[in-house]
Amino acid sequence: MAGLWLAGLTACRMPGTGESTVPPTTFPVEIASGTAVGVTLVLLQAQLDSALAAGLDGAGPAHLVRAEAISDRLLETRLPFAWISAESYSVEARLRQIQTQADRIVALRVGGARREDVTSEIQQLRDAVAGLRRDLGASGGAAPTPVQQLLSTLDTTRRR
Repeated sequence: MAGLWLAGLTACRMPGTGESTVPPTTFPVEIASGTAVGVTLVLLQAQLDSALAAGLDGAGPAHLVRAEAISDRLLETRLPFAWISAESYSVEARLRQIQTQADRIVALRVGGARREDVTSEIQQLRDAVAGLRRDLGASGGAAPTPVQQLLSTLDTTRRR
């Protein structure tokens, strides 16, 4: 137990006091506010592929950190449409799910989760990104009218 406590204490270092447990984050230059979501998803998928190929030793964690940083920018991207017709689902909601999964993976890794679990989560996120890319390549359109707005319109119509 004391060894585990000591390992945890040494992992929590102040900046500049030793080696970092997470490589420095480098943001891809291509990601600017208003970048097409498809471009950003390609970059995210490439980082996830690299993390899976490198494993959780060596360069793998750096790719994971970059993937998480890219996911943080997803909601700033330019969407081709708001609603995925085939799924009847919001594009923004899918982006938020991907962002949450990326955050979860980094937390699992930093929290000391088993390698197999982290790798499995990375693969699931990679599949989710690939699935969204596929769905965005299909068709989409405007989001349906919110239920609250429909009810309000119906209520207003009845009062006339």
